[in-house]
Amino acid sequence: AFEGRYGLPGGFAHLDVDAAGGGLKVTLSETPDFSEMFSPVAPNTFCFTSDPGKKPMLFFEPDENGDIMYVTFLAHRFGRVTSGK
Repeated sequence: AFEGRYGLPGGFAHLDVDAAGGGLKVTLSETPDFSEMFSPVAPNTFCFTSDPGKKPMLFFEPDENGDIMYVTFLAHRFGRVTSGK
């Protein structure tokens, strides 16, 4: 449900989200290079897999039908551009 491409308004940056190993691989398409693994900590909420404190860092927002439409990362809200593969 989380997989796909998400973009900032104006297309300035994109996050690609893929399921991997029980978590999510999140890649920022633009510079600087960023590709990290995230693990679930609550419904629609993920932390860096390597974070021993499990601080929530990635928040997915569903619409009224339960479809994921937005993801917030580092105070930036990305809207869904495409669904997962």
